Amino acid sequence: EKKMEKKEKKMEKKRQKKDKKKKKKKGNTGMPLVLTEANFDETVANSPYLLVKFFAPWCGHCKRLAPVYEEIAAHYEGSSTVTIAEVDTGQERGLGGRFAIRGVPTLLLFKKGTDEPIKYSGGRTKEAILSFLETTISEDQ
Repeated sequence: EKKMEKKEKKMEKKRQKKDKKKKKKKGNTGMPLVLTEANFDETVANSPYLLVKFFAPWCGHCKRLAPVYEEIAAHYEGSSTVTIAEVDTGQERGLGGRFAIRGVPTLLLFKKGTDEPIKYSGGRTKEAILSFLETTISEDQ
């Protein structure tokens, strides 16, 4: 009986882990908005500031940036000014080509009412990226 209980507990833990992963993939709160050809232009038009990470799932640098980027998305969760989003360049080749993405990860900041995004070239830390965003926003006001 004890062996059965242990097996059941292990199975339950595995189920809980799978559920957590599913929730993450759905792009719920605190996660970057997933952009595609279908929703990209509308999102740019409706966002005062839109930071977009162009990435590839196989890219090591992208994988290292992912948790930092999720923290930034959590920081701006519920913001009416800043939207944090991402584009999988493997899935959305058209968007990668449209913005001449040559390497990943690439971060571009789109500002409402302007045609050209600003390419971010600073550090890959939460603090550096937040500083860039806050500085850009305050300079515009």
